Amino acid sequence: MAGTKSSRSAAENFSQLKKGSFGNTKITIDANGNASMFLFGNRIAFRTTEGRIFITTCGWPTQSTYRRLRELGDFRFIRGTINGIPWDGRWVEIIDMPPTVAIFKNEPPIID
Repeated sequence: MAGTKSSRSAAENFSQLKKGSFGNTKITIDANGNASMFLFGNRIAFRTTEGRIFITTCGWPTQSTYRRLRELGDFRFIRGTINGIPWDGRWVEIIDMPPTVAIFKNEPPIID
């Protein structure tokens, strides 16, 4: 399923560490240059300047949340899993190693 234009634009800015607003999605950049993606005011993704990516549903496992997160990598969210790996929606670090995804139950670095 293709994402919406706002999902794709937000994901592009997130990956390029550039701020922007796209409907209900906002990308912010902190003082260290790290990016955060917010959906309806909830932080659902964090990317460091080194390229580490952390995601969460922030307690909202909705199609809108998954649509935004899907644009950040080759992820499929099906019944509490990411590409078949059990996930409860809490913060995880994503390591994209096609054709699979490794997830680590790490909290993101301290974020302001």
